[in-house]
Amino acid sequence: SPQIGSKRISKHLLEIDLLPNLVITIDTTPLFQTAGGVALYTNFWEKRPCVINQKVVDMTMDIQRTITSLDSNVRLANNINDYITYGIELNIDPERPIPSIAVEPAIFPYHQVGECVFVDDIIRTNQLINKILEKYCDESTMAESKFQ
Repeated sequence: SPQIGSKRISKHLLEIDLLPNLVITIDTTPLFQTAGGVALYTNFWEKRPCVINQKVVDMTMDIQRTITSLDSNVRLANNINDYITYGIELNIDPERPIPSIAVEPAIFPYHQVGECVFVDDIIRTNQLINKILEKYCDESTMAESKFQ
C-alpha cells in the first residue's frame, strides 16, 4: 500500500524512542513535466486530515524560508509523498515538534521507461540538503546520532 515503508519506519522509530529532529525525504517529482527544477514539499498537514500543533508549522515555515533564501528558484508545492506520513506519524508529542519536508529534483518521463533526472537538479538538491543539515543539526546532535 502507498507509504507503507514510511509507516513502518515511523512505527519503529517510535517503538525504540529514536525520534529525529527533522525528516527530509528525497524523491523525484513530475511537477516540472519536461523541464528541470527542484521542488520543496513542506505543508504535510494540508494533504491528509490531522491535528498538528503550531510549533511544527512554525519550524517548517522557518525551514521553507531558509531553503528559498538559499535557492530562490525552488518551487514550493505539495504532493503525496512519504514526508506526509512522517510528519503525521512522528508528531505525537506537542512538546517535540518534528518538521517533515521533501526536496525533489525533476524527473521525466515519470514512472516510465527512460526516466531521467537532470544532473544540475541533483547537485542543487544535494547542496540544499547539506545547508539545511548544517543549520538545523548542531555538532552535539550529530555526535549523538547513530547514523553518522
